[in-house]
Amino acid sequence: MTQSNFTKQEIKHIILAILVIGFVFAFDDKQTKFSLSYWIGNFIIVTILVTIAYLTKAFIQKYIAKRIGCHTEIQPWTLKRYGIRLEAHFPVKFSIGVTTFTVQYVPLGVIVPILITLLSNGQLFFATTSILFITTMPSYRIGREFRHLTNYETAKVAVSGPFVNILLALVFKLLNFNNSPLIDEFILINSWMALSNILPIPHFDGGEAYSGSRPLFVLTVAFILASLVFLNYLNIFITFILAVVIALLSLLLFYYYRVYK
Repeated sequence: MTQSNFTKQEIKHIILAILVIGFVFAFDDKQTKFSLSYWIGNFIIVTILVTIAYLTKAFIQKYIAKRIGCHTEIQPWTLKRYGIRLEAHFPVKFSIGVTTFTVQYVPLGVIVPILITLLSNGQLFFATTSILFITTMPSYRIGREFRHLTNYETAKVAVSGPFVNILLALVFKLLNFNNSPLIDEFILINSWMALSNILPIPHFDGGEAYSGSRPLFVLTVAFILASLVFLNYLNIFITFILAVVIALLSLLLFYYYRVYK
């Protein structure tokens, strides 16, 4: 298996991630009266849209990673510690009656998105379940200036995922001539995936970018936020231009405060 392919563990997690994110977006089917058959049909359609958005993001990150001589691995977002003491870590064993159970970790990537969906009645979306590990492929870096991956290269791989999601949202907004509800849903999915993944949480795309290159992180966050703010109110070309301008101004402010403050 080449480094550009998904491992068996990644495939298992990707399937789970798609199902969880599909549930997040399908939870509120916009119907006044609940119908199980309609909800299931809507869930299947939404899950197909999530699959396209998720796999596009994952393939782009693997492609960019391979181009610069590294490898990405998608892993579930989990909690493996429950305190600051040395022994406060999973796995934890507990017993109910004569039966002993072992908890290997807390699956935050499943719990957090579903909990936010339930608490908000499907009005808020946390559209990620994954963390990203980026590792160097020494054989692919022969002849490069640096044998090991630079912080900027790590950040570049990380931001490529959320960036392609927001670009998909912008492109499909441009192509949505007839205001198709299906395309609107795809735009919504990509918008929230971009926003959720760029959060500066450790091993999220945003966390890797923040620790790798603050300027690139600022530029990407500003572009995504500006795009989301103007996407539903302005012409798509104006939205794109304003997003680029705001991103560049944010970068200039970042350097100004970094140098002079």
